[in-house]
Amino acid sequence: MIELIIASSGWLVAGIVIGARLWRRKPKPVKAICDCGHALANHDPKSNKCNVSVDSYWQDGVKTFVGCACRQYVGPQPLASMFELPIATDKD
Repeated sequence: MIELIIASSGWLVAGIVIGARLWRRKPKPVKAICDCGHALANHDPKSNKCNVSVDSYWQDGVKTFVGCACRQYVGPQPLASMFELPIATDKD
């Protein structure tokens, strides 16, 4: 009877250890966030300027927006912008 209790407790400990290793948290995906705190979608790909308004004020009855001072996106680059497959063309 004692041998059965020891063997089953061993299986229990082994199951807990294996389960803990299998159910580890997966790493979070990398978000495309610039140093200014804005996403890649807020940056113009041609001019590299950030298009987010960070502040606003009223001047002569008109609300004026102040844009983000970021001049170029410096966050992680998406894979599609670094690697492009060649387009297959039919040459008959």
